[in-house]
Amino acid sequence: MIKKIFKSTFLYVLVLLLLSCNTTSAQIDSIIKTPKSAAIRSALIPGWGQLYNEKKWKAPIVWAALGTSTFFIYTNAQQYNYYRKTYVKARNSGIAVVIDNQPLSSGDLLLYKNYYRRNLDLSVILTALVYSLNIVDALVDGHLRKFDVSDTLNITPTTLLDYRGKPIPAVGISLAIR
Repeated sequence: MIKKIFKSTFLYVLVLLLLSCNTTSAQIDSIIKTPKSAAIRSALIPGWGQLYNEKKWKAPIVWAALGTSTFFIYTNAQQYNYYRKTYVKARNSGIAVVIDNQPLSSGDLLLYKNYYRRNLDLSVILTALVYSLNIVDALVDGHLRKFDVSDTLNITPTTLLDYRGKPIPAVGISLAIR
C-alpha cells in the first residue's frame, strides 16, 4: 500500500515538474519515450513500435513483409496437406493419381509432399525472422532517436591536383567526415 502511494506521488511530482518547465508536448514525449517500450509495442503488434518511434514509413514495410511470409505459410500448408492426403490415398490403393493430366506415382507424390513441407518450414522460419527484425528495428530506432547526424559528412566538388599542386583538367568529389 505504501509503495503504491509513493509511486503515484512520485509520478504526480514528476508530471508537475515536467509541466512547470517551459516544454512543449513534443519535448515531453521525447523525454518519456524509451527504446524498451518501443520494442515491447512492436512485439505486441508488429509495426506499432515503428509508429511509436514516429517512423511511420517503416510500419507498412513491416506489415507487407509479415503479410507476405504469412501468405507463403498459408499456401505451402494447403499444398502440403493436399499432397499428404493424396499420397496416403495413393499408397493405400496402389493406383497412380492424375493431377493436371499427369499420372503421378506414390513416389512422385512423396517428393511433392516433402517439397511443400520444406517450403512450409522455411516460411515459418522467415516469418519468425521478420517478426524478430521488426522488434530489433524498433529497439535500435528507439536508441537512435536523439542521435544527431547533421553536419557530420560534407561532400563538395573539387578539382584534382597533380604532385606539384597544379590543377588537372578533371573534376572530383571531396569527402570530409567529422
